[in-house]
Amino acid sequence: MKEHFNFSRNQKIGVAALSILIVAGIVLLNVNYNQYLPERTDVLYSDFDLSSNDDLSNGLTNENESDLENKIDYFDPNEISVVDWEDLGFSEKQAKSIVKYRDAYGPFENANEVGKIYVISDEKFKELKPFMIFTNPETSQNNDFKNDEYVPYSKELLQIEINSASKEELESISGIGPTFSERIVKYRNLLGGFYSSNQYSEVYGLKEESLKALEDNTVIDREAITKIKINSCSKSDLKKHPFFKKWEVTAAVMTERQKQKLTSLQFLIEQKVVSESEVEKMNHYTSFE
Repeated sequence: MKEHFNFSRNQKIGVAALSILIVAGIVLLNVNYNQYLPERTDVLYSDFDLSSNDDLSNGLTNENESDLENKIDYFDPNEISVVDWEDLGFSEKQAKSIVKYRDAYGPFENANEVGKIYVISDEKFKELKPFMIFTNPETSQNNDFKNDEYVPYSKELLQIEINSASKEELESISGIGPTFSERIVKYRNLLGGFYSSNQYSEVYGLKEESLKALEDNTVIDREAITKIKINSCSKSDLKKHPFFKKWEVTAAVMTERQKQKLTSLQFLIEQKVVSESEVEKMNHYTSFE
């Protein structure tokens, strides 16, 4: 074994020199290792970590929200103008829609009525609701508000007889404008009068708020209803009435009264021309004289 690993002096010097060169190469290759150029991903996810700015970001958000909240003051939705609604964060078009709705159906009696306006989102309504106050316009200048309390706006209910009321009288009801008053009178005249407030919903276009206002502010005189003289009226007059205008109803009445004087409308049920509930409605408008 010794024979194979027996180096001469020159060979030993060569091995030593080679070893020194290897070590030197390793050292040189590792010099300034930490000065390499970082990869793009390292820059994006490490060197520019924004987590340390969370507090600053939250601080700015809270500050902006606080500023916005401080800009809102107590206001009466029944009194503010289009410009005032714009100051509350609505566009000019939205503000005009709110005022137009208020003029047609107002005044508002509570915040929930304001929230029904379609241009006011649920989020915006929740923001504004704590600042709404509803006051009687005649005394609003002298009211002191404490602890978010307010004096509700109240109005005395009217007692308008619906079957004899003029358009102008109906327009005095909050929520009933010229268009609705005209429709109410026109339908009332077609019927001959209302016998129940439930019939108000048959007037085209009346919304829930207007229906309630109409029910609360009117009374019904059933004696004022104009009835059809079923045994002597003409066919054309019979067809004008909403409950008798169907051709099968008119035909059945004209045929039956040729046989005998009518004393009831029971024959319409027996002949299956109309239902019992429909005959009940017709009876309010029928005279058998």
